[in-house]
Amino acid sequence: MEHFLYMSVFKMKTGDIILFEKGSFFSSIWKKPTKMIHVCMIIKDPDFLHPDLKGVYIMESNLQGINAESVTNIYPLAEIASTTQQCNVYCRSLTSDTNTFPTDKLKEIYETVKHKPYDICSMEWIEDCMNNTREDYIWGSALIGYIYSTCGIIHKDQDWTKLTPNDFSSQQNSLNFINDYKFEDQMQLK
Repeated sequence: MEHFLYMSVFKMKTGDIILFEKGSFFSSIWKKPTKMIHVCMIIKDPDFLHPDLKGVYIMESNLQGINAESVTNIYPLAEIASTTQQCNVYCRSLTSDTNTFPTDKLKEIYETVKHKPYDICSMEWIEDCMNNTREDYIWGSALIGYIYSTCGIIHKDQDWTKLTPNDFSSQQNSLNFINDYKFEDQMQLK
């Protein structure tokens, strides 16, 4: 996988997504059947965190950070190689221009979400898929939906709190993009 990441990393840009596929318990609780278990977003040169950060990073919200100060994390893309041994990994490129994700907007988004607790109550996830929204909590696919909504990529009326990882996959394609935004075909990295 590291070799493939090395080859693909030059084509990746801020806003592209990485999807992880694996059958799991969580696949059975979504309204739509899915094997996609997680989604994160590429950020190139996240210098809003520190001026020395150069290269391809990912932003994600995950359970690994549950005891840390923040569950929304930004770290080098290369680090996913060691944590995805049991998963298929895909990339979807977002058609966007360089002004879609301005540094000040990404910093504002990160500051807004970095301390939101991870939504770990699966019964509430099920309930939310049926009726409610939960903007006080964040989870992987909701984080990406929030970023896309805030940056004007998906319609503001799309409920990003109910997005699942599969909503970002080529099998589902259930995002309400605006303007000319769209995903390219899903490319398997591993």
